[in-house]
Amino acid sequence: MTLRLVRYRGEPYLWALIVGAALGVLSLVSPLIAVGLIAGVVFAALAFARPVMLCYVLVAAVVFLSGMPRGGLVPLFIPNEPLLAAAAGFTFVVLLLRRDGRRLPNAVIAALLFMILGTAIIPVLMYYVRDFPLSTSDIFSLVAPAQYALIVWIFASLPRDDDDRYRIVHFMLICGSIVAAIGLLEAIRVPFVVSLIRDFYPNVHFNTAAELGRITSIMGAWNSLGNFLMINLIMVLALHGYPSRGKWGSINLIVNLILCGAALLASGSYASLGGLALSLVLVKTFDRRGWQIIFLLLLSVFVQ
Repeated sequence: MTLRLVRYRGEPYLWALIVGAALGVLSLVSPLIAVGLIAGVVFAALAFARPVMLCYVLVAAVVFLSGMPRGGLVPLFIPNEPLLAAAAGFTFVVLLLRRDGRRLPNAVIAALLFMILGTAIIPVLMYYVRDFPLSTSDIFSLVAPAQYALIVWIFASLPRDDDDRYRIVHFMLICGSIVAAIGLLEAIRVPFVVSLIRDFYPNVHFNTAAELGRITSIMGAWNSLGNFLMINLIMVLALHGYPSRGKWGSINLIVNLILCGAALLASGSYASLGGLALSLVLVKTFDRRGWQIIFLLLLSVFVQ
């Protein structure tokens, strides 16, 4: 009995020794493998302990990693794509373990299938029909739109209630504010920000943008940045006027509105500005609450 008790108490230390030795060996092969293993274990623990955390991870990955070049950090992939694949795998397991299985409405499933067909499958087939040479990287780029179907499925399945969705949306806006702030710092040519974009988010628009007085932030192109900021502002306009769940929610909306409004004008994306104006008319036609926020948006643009 004493022997069993000693073994039981010492078991966690034994596992710690084994894991530490394994990490040490992997570090000799490549430090990145060991770091990746640690990150994978933490990721898995979060995924199973609180599955909705996968949504936060994906939001951050899309915002801060999708502007990186394909194959630059991860061979063949943009860094957010392997994270999406891992999140989809964990979501599948989580839904199997849940007893309240959810499924998307048939109309949404049909829409997603048509989207994949039109944006991924047909373009690839057309290139093959015309006997156009495609590299592996080109194929991954062409089928990339299919990942949005996975994103819809994950975000529709993991949040438990409106409180979860509310917090996720506000986290999206926080990430959008950070992207806008980076863009505004780029506009005044802060050395650290310029180096960050040049080293980790290289793109053909960067130097041209500086010459034209535009910004790209970490989105890779001023049009991509403009569309991203426009969507942030549409979300703010749609959310404003609804009951806020805490003072920080209202502050988050105002901060995002000011930063994204100024950064959108600095991006020089006139298509996004036109889209924002059209969206403003559509949103406020059906919801006339909160018109005062429009004046704040105009003020932020004027100050910029």
